[in-house]
Amino acid sequence: MRRMNPGLLALFLLLLAVSPAQAGRLFAAGEKGVLASDDDGRTWVPLASPDASRPVAIAALDRPDVLLLLDEDGKVVRSDDGGLSWRDYGDLERPVLDLAVSPLGAVFVLSADGGIHISIDGGAGFRTVAAVDAATVAGIAIGRTGTVYVATTTGALLAGENAGADWEVRTQSALRGVLTLRRSGDGLFLLCADGVVYRSGGDGSAWVATGTVPLAGVSAMTATDDGLAVLGEDGTVAVSTDGGVWATSGVGPHEATALGSDLVVAAEGIVRAGDFLAAPPRPNPYPGTGPLEVTVRLPGPDSVQLQIHARNEKVIAVRGAEGFRGAGVYTITWDP
Repeated sequence: MRRMNPGLLALFLLLLAVSPAQAGRLFAAGEKGVLASDDDGRTWVPLASPDASRPVAIAALDRPDVLLLLDEDGKVVRSDDGGLSWRDYGDLERPVLDLAVSPLGAVFVLSADGGIHISIDGGAGFRTVAAVDAATVAGIAIGRTGTVYVATTTGALLAGENAGADWEVRTQSALRGVLTLRRSGDGLFLLCADGVVYRSGGDGSAWVATGTVPLAGVSAMTATDDGLAVLGEDGTVAVSTDGGVWATSGVGPHEATALGSDLVVAAEGIVRAGDFLAAPPRPNPYPGTGPLEVTVRLPGPDSVQLQIHARNEKVIAVRGAEGFRGAGVYTITWDP
């Protein structure tokens, strides 16, 4: 990748693979502090207590020891040492429900009014990119290809491309009491207040019940390196590799309101130039016909040009420059 001229980025497609980084810690956060478990919730150790009100989400960024915690009032606190210390980092100044981190490290926050807010500086500053037409939003998740998904309390699923700027309804449902939405592997998962878990394939077109969490009450769910973990209202943790078969593993913090892990979903073979990032193109390997998708993260207004080169560096195809008005994560579709 090289800069062709001021304001123009050229990206050369190399068709590299994408895979998640491995992780293994659970974090439970409540008004009394943050705890960590290295054994799927069987035992817990207390960490430093951040200056925050009721937590709604906790997640890892680009490394397992870099954590963001979001409280219900929109305050963001950050730890760069796995929770041993915390510092105030940002503030959305509005009630919020959930956060999700994209494979390119962008942080997406869902506010209670349906607003979608993005940060590309680790949570220090946020920009509103969209407001979904949903009166009862429940959770947010990021797909493998960068699609932003928002679920409502009735199980309706909305999908947003181009950092959440373009939205469509993927499925309408009549579920009850949806608490949150998470992605694990290629699947999207809903957790309902009665403990029933629903799964949808990568496109989110339909929900299928996979199982019921064996807990008296459920409060939070997170993706782990090998599946899902759910926190019960009494502090019990249940884990599953597929959302269908669940096993209880231990008792943790009773007062916890957020559950997260140090799972970092990152793209290998990322093209980087300063603050510009580009994920490897999809599909991989390229079959020779059909559209390609490339997801990029821009630090500000810019234009991106795509080129395909043969191994001898001969230019095979060129896509004209496309301009973007502001910082964010965008997916470019090209049928060469």
